[in-house]
Amino acid sequence: MNENKDKTTKRKRVLFIFVWGYILLTLSLLIATYYISDLKRRYFIVADVIHEVQIEVFKAYSALNEKNLDKNVVQRHLTNSSRLINALLRGGRSLHGFLINPLRDEFLLDEIKQLKMLNNEINKIVEDIFKNKDGIDSSAIKPVIAEFINRAWMVDSKVEAMQFENDQLSRRIIYVVIAAWVFLGGIFLYILRMFFKKEEELLHNISRQFKFLETLMETVPAPIFYKDREGRYLGCNRAFEEFTGLSREEIKGKTVFEVAPEGLARKYYEKDRELYENPGFQRYQFTVKDRDGECREVIFFKSTIMNDEKGVDGIVGVILDITERVEAEKSLRLLKEELDLRVRERTQALKEEIERRKQIEQDLLKEKDQVTQIAKQMDTLLEAIPDHIMLISKDFRLKWSNRQAYSEAIRGKESGSEQFCYKLIHNRETPCFDCPVQTALKENVPTVKEIKNKHGKTLRLRAYPLVSDEGSKEVLIIATDITEIVKLQEEALRTRNLSSLGELAAGVAHEINNPINGIMNYAQIILNRLGGETREGELARRIIKESDRVSSIVTALLSFGRQSGTIRTKENLRKILDAPLTLLENQLRSNRIRLEIDIPDNLPMLFVDRSKMEQVFLNLLINARHALNGKKPDKDRTIRITAGSNGTHVIVKVWDNGCGIPENKLNKIWDPFYTTKPVGEGIGLGLSIVHGIISEFGGSIEIKSKEGEYTEVVIGLPLGEGDVG
Repeated sequence: MNENKDKTTKRKRVLFIFVWGYILLTLSLLIATYYISDLKRRYFIVADVIHEVQIEVFKAYSALNEKNLDKNVVQRHLTNSSRLINALLRGGRSLHGFLINPLRDEFLLDEIKQLKMLNNEINKIVEDIFKNKDGIDSSAIKPVIAEFINRAWMVDSKVEAMQFENDQLSRRIIYVVIAAWVFLGGIFLYILRMFFKKEEELLHNISRQFKFLETLMETVPAPIFYKDREGRYLGCNRAFEEFTGLSREEIKGKTVFEVAPEGLARKYYEKDRELYENPGFQRYQFTVKDRDGECREVIFFKSTIMNDEKGVDGIVGVILDITERVEAEKSLRLLKEELDLRVRERTQALKEEIERRKQIEQDLLKEKDQVTQIAKQMDTLLEAIPDHIMLISKDFRLKWSNRQAYSEAIRGKESGSEQFCYKLIHNRETPCFDCPVQTALKENVPTVKEIKNKHGKTLRLRAYPLVSDEGSKEVLIIATDITEIVKLQEEALRTRNLSSLGELAAGVAHEINNPINGIMNYAQIILNRLGGETREGELARRIIKESDRVSSIVTALLSFGRQSGTIRTKENLRKILDAPLTLLENQLRSNRIRLEIDIPDNLPMLFVDRSKMEQVFLNLLINARHALNGKKPDKDRTIRITAGSNGTHVIVKVWDNGCGIPENKLNKIWDPFYTTKPVGEGIGLGLSIVHGIISEFGGSIEIKSKEGEYTEVVIGLPLGEGDVG
């Protein structure tokens, strides 16, 4: 009897010690959790105070630079910054009312003391500014402000690092507590096996112990779950039920695929499998949905449950909800970006923006995801639009533009110059006459106008009147580059004119040709009868000479207006050039003109009429020779012919360093009968004929020239059939 009583007493004593051990362990966990939470709160308050200090210094600096300088405002903000710094060193309260405990970290103390010294220096400079001591102005404070901000960011970075260390400490504590629970559970089972012989008593005590563990888990505010080796849920605590909206009866014995959406379940399964294969501790951040369907940022802390044979029996996991911390970090990051932008663009508006900061923060917290996505989409869309988009104020200042408009406007523009639209677009000093911005503002209706900018491009401007959020009138300008469209329209008009003129020229040539032949025949008869020695014979010879000249003009007119048949075949560019080069070889040599030809051997074939293309290059080479002869004596007289392919066209360039073509005459060179040569050396049909031939073959021709330096003719011809690509 006494022996049984002693055994019972011993059992009770062991159970009592074990229960108190668990209680102490739970208290330790609660104390540690409170300590970590308190430490986290302190770091958050320190970071918030550092931000308040920066804002107060910014407010003081902004007030110092305002036109209506108010000494009391500047000193109030500097006094606030000094009070906040002293609160960090000795304790106090922030501007938001948070209780600030004195800092104990030596590094932070040293940095805060440095901030205090810089703050004192700022106060001294401000006093000197107000006293106008030694002629000091507000610019003297700028370097000290910059150093103050840099050191404040250093302190902020250190606080973030300490917060990270605090998170790691939390993870280690949880791991230790879990290990302690597992260890004490093993001891408990061992004691039960040693002291309880009866199966009923053993099961009863195990049940009590399990309930005790469940009670401990229920006291932990973080969601906890545990699974077996196959990934099936064995149980969870009340916090897990409240977080997920699933009861333990609903999840018990089920896998993640039966209780979670496919995407989330696959992620959980992969992470669990990774932990099963590599037993130990696992930590990762993930986005999950709570019972209300809201996305929450959480950190999963998982650890394997090992058996006596060092095998894995299951895993236990803890979910730490960090949504509020993430939201706070995002809000602070967005606030920093917004603050930096406002300081750069509109320093004078800093005070107003700071006063609205709280409202902006609330709006961003509510709709930040949607606004951020829309902003990114709008930025991408506006930057991708090829049109030039600008926002112009009513005083003609450029307030905003997309990348295309900005890069076009500032090309050749000195940085730092006034951003007026008439200066950027037209390089004018005053607003333009009949300005679409003025029309849109005055009549309050959209306006469309075509203009040429300072780079010579033709733009179609569409001006839309707007009213900004502040109530001021602005104009949205959408400028479309229609230079190529205008060029194509002019080219089409020129082609139609050439066609009409060609028909007229052919008719006129036929009417002139017969009388000219008669004049030449009669003059030849007179010359034969009178001989060339008489005055009348000399006149007859001159009549024949001038009639020959008229006949050549008529022949050119017939060539220009004739719609002769075209036989297009696949031709080699080198062979096309042989005939005109042979005809001009002696003339080029006598004029000391060097000819350079660079044509690749693998150049694709052309699908053209060979005789017409020979006429094209003959005219171009003759023009180049005349241009070189018209230049002052120069040892370096060169004609260069190069060719290449872009996959669909052969590009041929004929370049010479002759006298060039004046810029004001470039748009006339395609007109029939227009020539820059002296009288008697040409009638001005060569380039018109060339243009007609190239257009007939579906090609393009362009002339680039700079007077006194060079002329380059660029021809684009389609490849032969079967050679495209």
